[in-house]
Amino acid sequence: MTNEEIKINHSNSWPKLWQIYNKDNSAYKGLMLWISFALNLIIIIYSSLGKIDPYLLIEKYVGLFIEIIPSLLGFNLGAYALLIGLASTSFLNKMTKGIDKEYTFFQRASSVFGFCIAIQAVSLIISFVIREFIEIQNTKNFISPFTLCDGEAEKINYVILFIANFFGIYSITLVLMIIKNIFGISQTANFFNGLENLKDRKTKKP
Repeated sequence: MTNEEIKINHSNSWPKLWQIYNKDNSAYKGLMLWISFALNLIIIIYSSLGKIDPYLLIEKYVGLFIEIIPSLLGFNLGAYALLIGLASTSFLNKMTKGIDKEYTFFQRASSVFGFCIAIQAVSLIISFVIREFIEIQNTKNFISPFTLCDGEAEKINYVILFIANFFGIYSITLVLMIIKNIFGISQTANFFNGLENLKDRKTKKP
């Protein structure tokens, strides 16, 4: 790998984050993605069969996500900071071996944190924007610039509900991926540390 290729490989752009995380189509194979999609679909179908007003569900779910997601973001950012803190340790030397290869272990681990935090941030933004529109809609003096029949409004509400709820559920289930990622890093750290201790014991043997 040339110096230019190594430089490109260490770009801090969003496409590069996605490229590292989605290596071998990992994003589409993720268990949490399909669990979130299935749960969201079940909720949409159940609410549709029960004739529940999707607007009311949007209002409740968005409020719930705005309360929960900031805490999840704080947890993930703390865990991410812990990973970056390893940069000052000798462990980083082991994690970044093979810089001339496609991606190092450190890049892969970092991309998981980056992706999860990005999804949760997008979910929070979506929920916040929807909440803003709900507040406008609920204002007494509000006059809608659009004229929609009940059927059209309900369809639009179901689409909004599907998008907001999917990102909300996905953001929550991604916590499990973060925990697994932290555990994987701790196992790797323990492995390398154990090897070092083993070498020390062998060298100290008379």
